Amino acid sequence: MFSAQSSNTKPNEQKPAEHDREIHFYDEYTPASQNGKYGIINSKNEAVLDFLFDEIRMERDTPFIVVKYKGYYGVIQKNF
Repeated sequence: MFSAQSSNTKPNEQKPAEHDREIHFYDEYTPASQNGKYGIINSKNEAVLDFLFDEIRMERDTPFIVVKYKGYYGVIQKNF
């Protein structure tokens, strides 16, 4: 899980993710960007896939997410 740490945040305490632009949900989950990297958030604005990726492609009716990380493409199964 993505969590931002600060002096008043306990370890493992999750804070809401902040995003670079407006997002629209088509399912319970959607890609979002933060500081030029992409991750997946849920409808509660919680990061369920860290903001590590250069690119994310997510289709509504497939069980997979295509990601680009450090110039390489890969596939992650949606099981969050």
